[in-house]
Amino acid sequence: MSTADKRILVVDDERMLRESICTLLDLYGFKAMGAENGIQANQLIHEFNPDLILCDVKMPQMDGYEFLNAVRQGSSGIGLPFIFMSAKVEKDDIRKGMNLGADDYLTKPFIKEDLLKAINTRLERYNNMKTAFKQSGETEGLNMKFSRDEVNEKLQKLTKTEKKVLRLVAEGKTSRQIAEILFVSFKTIENHRANMADKLGISGKLSLITFAVSIRPFLD
Repeated sequence: MSTADKRILVVDDERMLRESICTLLDLYGFKAMGAENGIQANQLIHEFNPDLILCDVKMPQMDGYEFLNAVRQGSSGIGLPFIFMSAKVEKDDIRKGMNLGADDYLTKPFIKEDLLKAINTRLERYNNMKTAFKQSGETEGLNMKFSRDEVNEKLQKLTKTEKKVLRLVAEGKTSRQIAEILFVSFKTIENHRANMADKLGISGKLSLITFAVSIRPFLD
């Protein structure tokens, strides 16, 4: 995908690492800006208007978890791709981050290829999501919020195939695209979408898009 005009906010209290990442991203066509902690990043986010955030977990004043929570509380940050960077990642840390709405984790030290792959993957999904909302005409979809417990309760009602379909819907895929990916007919996917909407108590195909995008961080 094209990186032209894609803005990445890099939040890390290690100056050399922060500047190195920003330099690398600039070389690959991104527009990168650095912040040394969550407080500074929170002040920059509306000014810089990033397309994705790379953030260290342990930082002074406001750590990564606190900053992520602040981002997700804002109306413009609910669906914004957010990738954590951490020298040590335990299962409890990952669970905590995902509960707050993180999209991915990179373990330090990481190589250039892993960094760029994570960024491009999340940006592509975010762009697909925005395209799906634009096409559907739903402008309020990203305002829906669910906890992990609420999501798990709802997902237990779905079959394994339905969960796959829901994940692809969250990525902005159309029914025809999903049918091609899963090697089934368009009608089969439409039936899956109708069944999911019925099980989840959702009225209409477009509302299913809203729900899927809203719980996207919990589907990976």
